[in-house]
Amino acid sequence: MNATNTRLVGTELSFAQLYEGLLRSAVDAIIVTDTEGTIRSVSDSTQTLFGHERSELIGNSINCLMPRHHSSRHNGYIERYLETGEKRILGKGRNVEGLHKSGHVFPLHLSISRVQTLGETLFIGICHDLSDYTKVLERAELAEKRYLSILENQRELICRLDAQLNISYANSSMQALLESTSISELESKPFQSIFENTDEVREQLNTFFRSPQAWQQGLRFTGHIPTHTGSCYIDWSFSYIPPGHGESAELQVIGTDETAREEALKTAHFLEHHDPLTRLLNKRAFIDAFNRHKTSEQPYAFIYLNLNRLQVVQHMFSPDATDRIILEAARRIAVHTPATSLATRIYNSDFAIALPIKSSQGATEFAHTIVHALEHPYNIYNERVQLDVAAGISIWPDDGSQVEDLLHHAESAVALSGISTQASHVYIFDESMHEERKKRAHTEQALRRAFECDLIDVYLQPKSCLATASTLGFEALARWNDEQGNPVSPVLFVAIAEETGLGAELDRYILRKVVSSISDTLATGQQCRTVAVNITAQHFNDHQLVDHVSSLLNEYKVPASLIELEVTESAILSVTPKVQDNLLRLRELGIRVSIDDFGTGYSSLAYLKDLNVDAIKIDKSFVDHIEEENGLKLVKAIISIAQSLNLDVIAEGIETEQQKQHLLRNGCVIGQGFYFSKPLPFQEAINKLNLS
Repeated sequence: MNATNTRLVGTELSFAQLYEGLLRSAVDAIIVTDTEGTIRSVSDSTQTLFGHERSELIGNSINCLMPRHHSSRHNGYIERYLETGEKRILGKGRNVEGLHKSGHVFPLHLSISRVQTLGETLFIGICHDLSDYTKVLERAELAEKRYLSILENQRELICRLDAQLNISYANSSMQALLESTSISELESKPFQSIFENTDEVREQLNTFFRSPQAWQQGLRFTGHIPTHTGSCYIDWSFSYIPPGHGESAELQVIGTDETAREEALKTAHFLEHHDPLTRLLNKRAFIDAFNRHKTSEQPYAFIYLNLNRLQVVQHMFSPDATDRIILEAARRIAVHTPATSLATRIYNSDFAIALPIKSSQGATEFAHTIVHALEHPYNIYNERVQLDVAAGISIWPDDGSQVEDLLHHAESAVALSGISTQASHVYIFDESMHEERKKRAHTEQALRRAFECDLIDVYLQPKSCLATASTLGFEALARWNDEQGNPVSPVLFVAIAEETGLGAELDRYILRKVVSSISDTLATGQQCRTVAVNITAQHFNDHQLVDHVSSLLNEYKVPASLIELEVTESAILSVTPKVQDNLLRLRELGIRVSIDDFGTGYSSLAYLKDLNVDAIKIDKSFVDHIEEENGLKLVKAIISIAQSLNLDVIAEGIETEQQKQHLLRNGCVIGQGFYFSKPLPFQEAINKLNLS
């Protein structure tokens, strides 16, 4: 071999070594194929990228490294190039997909070049894995989408302004505020044009744009934006975005809609001074307004108004019905009071008016006018409802100098109206009323202590057979001596209990004493009769009443047949679902129910057919006049209707033989009263029963 050949062989060896080193060290995959697409050589990176061993690739078609939709077209590309010389891939890097041995398809960048060696055409492909790059792009694209989604779904108003203060971007909330359906409608719209004070806003933004010292702190102001429904109150904040990447400086704008907050503040301010239902002044604002406007030369009448029987209306209908009545009552008060007066809602059904007057006579006349207006029937769910209204009057400055005292005095006059004998519904305060109110307040506190210290006794008055005078049952009556040992009238303390919300507590107190006493009686082997316990109207409409009675009977092991409940007509004035449910459950429990003081309430005899009751009690006021013609007719009518409905009839307050005989002749066979027995202590009544 001559020297030239030796150098060539060395050169060839060095090229071979260089080629081999390139295939082993190249980061990208290198694949050499012939014109048939057969793999002739691969770099080590090819094995890593595609997952095939070198032995699995050499001699096989390049198509094994391509997804089917690429491999089906690859041979056509090569043939077309060899025939026409048209380059579609050669010399042009492009992004394609590779097929891993596992079947996973991944992105890669492919560059192909043609080489001519030893009379053979070969193609060298360099494959660069784009998986990580694609993931970065995807993450960037996702981040951008999320960012845009966040912007678009923000309740805040977000936009950007260019150097001319025109809108270059606006999110959905901003577009909605400006009543636009797309950003294209807003592009190049002057931002300041959306404000009523356009020039002022433009000047403020231009100054900010030109003041680098203000950029770090930013700019903030509030403003009203007119809309087709009114206007919005927006809190705007602006920040400067410096130029960069070929973009001009901009202002980033964020607006927070404070309309609801501003309205809430207005509402809160209104409610601070007004009753939320009637929108009249509340008590505090009423007092403040009077103190601001009063003058020593002008006397005022303070008129306290109480709408009675609202609770009955609620039982008849619903709480919504009472709200409707209160609203209508407030409207009538506003209509009838002069502009120089003040009106307030004190409590649920109580109102007050401060009226400038010339004389107390004028105050009385005005109070009668208001009472008449408030007693006019109310139309509730197509039914006429009428209330009893009482008015109390106190005079400033004669009856006091402080509004609280004057309202308290006028309220005292109203509170004592229930024990007044006068026909009028208007009551003038005097000092004796104040003393009486204090006395009743003292009685209330003493009553509470009586519950705690078990100071109230139960007496029994027999219910007797009119023909034989034998005892058929009893009525339980509460008797109470005050701390000095003086008896307190049941009429007084029962009324006070109902006025102060202690009615249910009194009922439960008496019920427990009756049931426990019956239990003691049965434990000694003595006989007992059914004992009737009076239940207040408020308590009878309580859904917990039946459960409480049932619990007591179980606790003391007393049969339900030994307990009867007496309720007044007002308790069942309207047959509400709650009343019906209590009546039904009591009957299922085995407890009798009778209507006490029948005929003295507000309802008619007609409602009896809808009630699950067992008996009615003819009130003493009818029995007192039974020897008179009209009185006898009323009693006979009550007995007749009760008998037609299969109800027992019990006459109350029988005091003479003549009254007893009239009742017997007209079909009433049960009665009670002093003629048979006065109320006796519980055990004394039981002893008398067992001795007879």
